[in-house]
Amino acid sequence: MDNKYICSFINSKAIRKHLMHIGYQFTTQQIAYLIWQCKRLTLEERHKEWETLIKTTDDCLFTSKAFTGNHSFHKLIADYIELEKKLVLKYEESEPGTFYEDEYWEFDEWRRGAFYDHFRKCNCRDRAIENGFKFRINKYYLDNPEYNNSRLTVYYNTEGEMMEIDLGGPHICDNLSDYEKSLLNEFFFDMWFDFPVPFQKGDIVCDCFNRKPFVLSDIDPWREHEKTNRRPDYLSYKTDADMNATGYSFDNNTLSLHWDWTAYYYMNLDYFRYPYHDRFSGGERFLVAYSKYMKNQLDIDDLLRIYQIIVAEGIAAINYKKLDCYLDSPTKEILELTKYERPNNN
Repeated sequence: MDNKYICSFINSKAIRKHLMHIGYQFTTQQIAYLIWQCKRLTLEERHKEWETLIKTTDDCLFTSKAFTGNHSFHKLIADYIELEKKLVLKYEESEPGTFYEDEYWEFDEWRRGAFYDHFRKCNCRDRAIENGFKFRINKYYLDNPEYNNSRLTVYYNTEGEMMEIDLGGPHICDNLSDYEKSLLNEFFFDMWFDFPVPFQKGDIVCDCFNRKPFVLSDIDPWREHEKTNRRPDYLSYKTDADMNATGYSFDNNTLSLHWDWTAYYYMNLDYFRYPYHDRFSGGERFLVAYSKYMKNQLDIDDLLRIYQIIVAEGIAAINYKKLDCYLDSPTKEILELTKYERPNNN
């Protein structure tokens, strides 16, 4: 696999471009991990990419908290593929005491559909595909006392293709071996990688999927590089959950700056491209000033003045909405209140 092809598995456009530019050389384990976290690959495509990886790369030894000792990495990947296929068959299998429910993603929330006795009867699929919705189908075991509140969930993209499968609730994994449970719950989640990123402290970035802006203050690999006198196994405890970033966002409801501690997956970070591509919402404009402050391009006194201006505008807009129904247009013009009809987002 060449560098450009491997980088195509990275969700972030900025990180993808950066790693291609520096000619970053990926290990077999890094490639497998990137395939696992790639949001554009369907379940079937992910399996094919892993199978290609096994055929085209040298095997290596793998060890983690769950897989102590030395294990063939190729075998672990192959077994993971077979396990996911096994779970798909279980999802599709008609079992006594089970039923299916479909849901579709609209207006940033899951909207419930109806109940069915087989997943192929779920009519949410046609509506979701027609309207470009993502959807999911849950297989419940509520009528089975041994599987109370357990479920199998399959997520689909807007084309109706299977993206991932998820298990939840007590006893749902009882028929799996301890080895299979470790593969499912710990294999990829126990991985941690230090991929180079193009970002600097103070950059305005966002998650590449929801594009909510924040000012970057820290990334987990940066913290590790600052530490000295580390033992060779110092990073052995790090997991996928530690591949995070920290920053400051602006809450338009409370008109305040908010510190989001380790709230973002750093491999999904992208530049927030304002003003031509992305747009700030209300008080989020303050992030521009805070970015300059973090980069030592603005002193604290001016930062506080800008904050007071933006907060005052926000309060004025809130109060204007409360007064709006009692004022006629000429009065609003005389009082110069019409500028608060739409908060400035530029």
